[in-house]
Amino acid sequence: FTCNNLNSMSFLKSTGKALGDVIPGLGRLTFDDNLGKIFVTSGTGVVGYRVAMSLLEQGQKDVRVGVYKGEREAGTSAGAGESDFVDNICRILEDKGAEVVDFDWTKEESQESALKGVKTVFCSLPHMDTSIDTF
Repeated sequence: FTCNNLNSMSFLKSTGKALGDVIPGLGRLTFDDNLGKIFVTSGTGVVGYRVAMSLLEQGQKDVRVGVYKGEREAGTSAGAGESDFVDNICRILEDKGAEVVDFDWTKEESQESALKGVKTVFCSLPHMDTSIDTF
């Protein structure tokens, strides 16, 4: 058996088999084509932004993107005082159809609000000096 340029979801769709059916010990993988509302964290980060844009460009209609809108540390992708960067990213995502929400890893109420009604989460952890305390 060879698998050339197929990911697990397209393999499942094209063959009706999960990779776990042909790879001993892998277990049964399933594919749910109803992803529901998708929440993507770190919408201003390289990974989070690209995942959100890819979902939107592929026609996902219900994408919520978490963006930290608080003060940023100097030296990060949006350093202190660079709110224009965040505003521009939010505008681009909203123009593509995303629901952009304020998301702060350190505030539980922010997490609860962002996850309300969400079925699928793509989680990309941010770089934070307080990561050890937060996670």
